[in-house]
Amino acid sequence: MRLLLVVGLSAVAVSVLAAGCGGGGDENPAASWADGFCSSINTWTDDVKSSVNSLRGGNLSKESLDNAAQEVKDSTDTLESDLKDLGPPETSDGQQAQDAKPGPPRRVKRKKKKARR
Repeated sequence: MRLLLVVGLSAVAVSVLAAGCGGGGDENPAASWADGFCSSINTWTDDVKSSVNSLRGGNLSKESLDNAAQEVKDSTDTLESDLKDLGPPETSDGQQAQDAKPGPPRRVKRKKKKARR
């Protein structure tokens, strides 16, 4: 049940994050960064939606839940890597925001580490 909640919440987060990404067209560094960010979020959104959709229609077995959870985890790991590779936006405040951002709470780090075991 907890896994289904995580997958469901991921789908909601996908909708909220993707709503802010629109077409750019500007060729300045900030616009290029935004395009890369949105592209990564959109790919992650599509992957999570696909995982959620795989559970519709009564396809609820331990194996299907495990597969969907692994797909969401893999996609989230890819998103994390893509965003790290993207780095901060090339704006006057981009590096300052990157340096000031807090990391995940210890509780999240412990749960992530525990989930990998």
